[in-house]
Amino acid sequence: MIAGVSGQGLSGNFKMTGVHVKWINVARDSGAAVEDVGSTHDLVLSWPSAAAEQFTWGAGSFDPGDVVAVAETPEAIANMGSAATLVAAAGIDLTVILNEDGSFEIPTSTYPSTDTENCSTFASMPTVAEQGTYEWDGEDDHGGFGIVESGVFDLFSMDATDVNHGYINVYRAEDGSAIRHVILGWNATDGIGSASGIDAEGLLNRQLGFSTAPADEDFVTGVNAAYGKSLNVGDHVTLGDNWPYDEAVVANWGYIFDPAGPDGELFSGDEPLQFTGYYMTYHDLVALATFGGAFNAAVTAGDDELTAAGAAASATLSTLGVDATVIAALGDLGALAWGAMEGILTAGGDIEDAIIAGVVTALGAGVQGAAAAGIDFAAALDDSDHNFDGTNGRLIFEVGNQCVPNRQTRVVKAKFSSVEVLEAAEEDALPTEFALNQNYPNPFNPSTSITFDIPESGDVTLTVWNMLGEQVRTLVASNMTTGSHSVQFDGLDDAGTPLATGIYLYRLDTTKFNATKKMLLMK
Repeated sequence: MIAGVSGQGLSGNFKMTGVHVKWINVARDSGAAVEDVGSTHDLVLSWPSAAAEQFTWGAGSFDPGDVVAVAETPEAIANMGSAATLVAAAGIDLTVILNEDGSFEIPTSTYPSTDTENCSTFASMPTVAEQGTYEWDGEDDHGGFGIVESGVFDLFSMDATDVNHGYINVYRAEDGSAIRHVILGWNATDGIGSASGIDAEGLLNRQLGFSTAPADEDFVTGVNAAYGKSLNVGDHVTLGDNWPYDEAVVANWGYIFDPAGPDGELFSGDEPLQFTGYYMTYHDLVALATFGGAFNAAVTAGDDELTAAGAAASATLSTLGVDATVIAALGDLGALAWGAMEGILTAGGDIEDAIIAGVVTALGAGVQGAAAAGIDFAAALDDSDHNFDGTNGRLIFEVGNQCVPNRQTRVVKAKFSSVEVLEAAEEDALPTEFALNQNYPNPFNPSTSITFDIPESGDVTLTVWNMLGEQVRTLVASNMTTGSHSVQFDGLDDAGTPLATGIYLYRLDTTKFNATKKMLLMK
């Protein structure tokens, strides 16, 4: 018998009937592991694509120790009292056979986890099967419990003072003999102690992949309504911080739209994109490239910063079509542009921020000067009324797939019920109302489970639609009996062709009920 295992022993065949997993992802220093090559702490948006980027826009930065992301399993399957049916419907089927000698066996089962492929992290439901050993301090009430040997699960001890530790609550029959249920919990952090998130050399190697970013579907429409604006509304989502005007979504393509600027206040006047409808457009790209290139060239040639800023401002306005006579009438552009740049640098900003300030100052001067000459440069500059057409327009950025070096902690609480108890209890009560549940896992790659309840027999259809309103897959079209049902969606359309990364809708229709929910396919 393994040291620490009580003579009472833990014996029985148990099935998971409730689970809550929290994955806490913390940025770490990039190390020597092969997986760390190409990883980054700085996320960017790329145009025209991540594979052929010509311009990038910073989307976030993480220092080692920063919490990068926290994910959890759905609340519905965490209910320790009544989640058994939903656990099974979600595709989780984990059986554990505990033996009194401290060994355990997991026959072929499925269990919620996360995977990262091609710098895209997603929830997964891997198939597992193994034999291992455990330790237990013999206490039924919050006793110490640990996994000593396992090729699949985290290793953790029964010592509560350890970083990686576990506990168990054992619920027995009234006579104190047979075990009816157990609640098992543990904390485990990547490293040699848990044998997780490391390579063969013991080096941390876990990556957290980013292939989507927070976005809003109707942010511009909401801003227009709230502030009395008439800004152009595009046909893509806007990437960035979520605002209170719309349901938050995630996306891998979208616009950069920023009506707030550095001070965070909407329409305060400091917004770099104010001359192009607050969108990042091709004209903004031209202005940044021209100003930055001309400024750096002038400094390299020996000009002082004041002279270089004036040359850069003039070159920018000329490139964007402002007449030379108008530019000449603007006065000392160098003093204006360098004054804005110097203010940023003095406040601790970097040269990139200073160049943006110089561009905004130059454009503002050009708009005012042209207006004084009876020329509507503002209208010519604003190319936010259409997507990029090869000449100008709104730029659509790709998030791309980016890996952040990550050290993960898993906090798990799971209920296991005796198979005999489950068979006797007949827990699968028939539903009393219609329901379409959130798919799990979500986001998913390559497959996910969609569950729904129907309280009476009848014709049922379950379909999948893209965001263009096109039906791409029929999952169910039949007469179904009363009960809770689960359908697997494999990410293919009706022709068997893999669907692209993106947001999809799934819709349940019966004669008395219909409902629609969103899901995200990630690759």
